[in-house]
This record gives sequence, structure tokens and C-alpha cells, in this order.
Amino acid sequence: DREKAFEEALGSGKTTEIVDGEGENRTVYRYVPYVSEYDTGTTQRKVIEITYNENELDALLDETRRSFVIQIVIIIVVTTLIASLISRWVSRPMYLAYHDCLTGLKNRAAYEEFLQEKRSDSGKLAYLLLDLDNFKAINDTYGHDTGDEKLKKTANILKQFEQKGVEIFRLGGDEFVMIMSETTIEETEQQAKQLIAKMNETFQNFNCSENDPQLSVSIGIAFAPDHGDDYDELYKKADAALYMSKEKGKNQYCIYEE
Repeated sequence: DREKAFEEALGSGKTTEIVDGEGENRTVYRYVPYVSEYDTGTTQRKVIEITYNENELDALLDETRRSFVIQIVIIIVVTTLIASLISRWVSRPMYLAYHDCLTGLKNRAAYEEFLQEKRSDSGKLAYLLLDLDNFKAINDTYGHDTGDEKLKKTANILKQFEQKGVEIFRLGGDEFVMIMSETTIEETEQQAKQLIAKMNETFQNFNCSENDPQLSVSIGIAFAPDHGDDYDELYKKADAALYMSKEKGKNQYCIYEE
């Protein structure tokens, strides 16, 4: 039978195959025609005989498959770890580029980028400029460590007001900006009142001595488009309103008036 299959493959040029035995002894004989490019004459046309036991081949294939799966899993795990490390290495500098390292709030660079993205379409919004009352006196008296602690406390309070449509930035020193999109005058005033009350509650027992000036917050508010569509203009109007808050005794908010 094997000789017959050999001659058939040699004569027809097509692969032939016969099976011998059963079960674990099942052996396959495969004859593959082959034309050699190195020989000439009668030896140029050849037949390759491939003999294998199917059970052994299946076992070998299973072992190879398991090895392949294990290698794939290892590759995926290692790739994920490397990607995670690279992500951390890259994301940390990017985060610090747009966030204040002391308070964790978005910094002036993030504020400038926000203005560039939103300048063309500000829509209806409230622009709140916040400044800590008596911060300089506390900072000068007890040093920058105490001042930094006050700024961190302030940032923690502001973070409680972060939500969809609300952007909060620290521009520098004790100056902060809160921009509220799609809001009303009533909602903005309510937010300002809650913020002032929260500040008073936090700093009520936070002074180093009874003679210290009380730390609080003053807020100036401007609205777009009522007071302008440009952020630079809104900042100036909110700054003027903030000045009025300070003049009226601090620890309060004022809405810009012509």
C-alpha cells in the first residue's frame, strides 16, 4: 500500500496519504511530490515521505498550544506593566504642568489654556474672583508654612464645590477663580454664600492666637454676557467687584455694577 501510494504521488504529482493501524497505533503516511532545482534527469522528480503518529502529533500540538498561550499571557502582562510605568512617568510631569503643586488645583497655565479653548464661545456663565482676607498678615506674622497650610485648607474647601460645569483655578498667591457655566444669578449667589460660610466654619478655630485677624474670603462676581463676553473683561469686572467686597468690610461677595 505504501509503495502504491508512493508511485501514485510520483506519477500524478499530487499528494497521497494512507493510514495504517488503529487507536494509539494509528500511523499516517503522506507522500508529497517534489521537483528538485538542484538535480537533473530521473532524480529531479522526487517524493517526500512524511510519517507520523496522530496521537503523538496531537499531544505535541497541545503542548505547543499551551506554550503559546502562556507566552501570550506573559507578553500581555509585561506589556501592561511597561505601559503603566510609562503612563505614570509621562502623566506626572503633565499633571504638574497644569496643576498647582501646593493645593492640587488647576494652575495659571491650565487657566490660560482654558481661556484659549473657551474664548470664542463663553455663553452664559458666572465668573467669581476670590481672595483671602488678612492672608498677608497671617503669612507675614507666622511664616510661609502657616500660610501654605491656610492655602491647602482653602483649596480643600473649593474642591467641595467642583462639579460638572464648574472650573476652579489658583492664579497665584491667595487669588482663586471659579467659573460656573450655565448658571443663574440666584444659583451663583447661593454658591457664594455657601462658600463664605464654609470658609468661616473652617477658619473659625484655626487662628494661632485670639489677636490674629480672622481669615475669611471676599468674592467679586461678574456675569457673561451681562458684563462682557471676553474673559479678560470679566476678570476686570470681577476684580472691581472684589475690591468693593473688601471696601464694605470683607468676608462677603459683591456682584459687579457699572
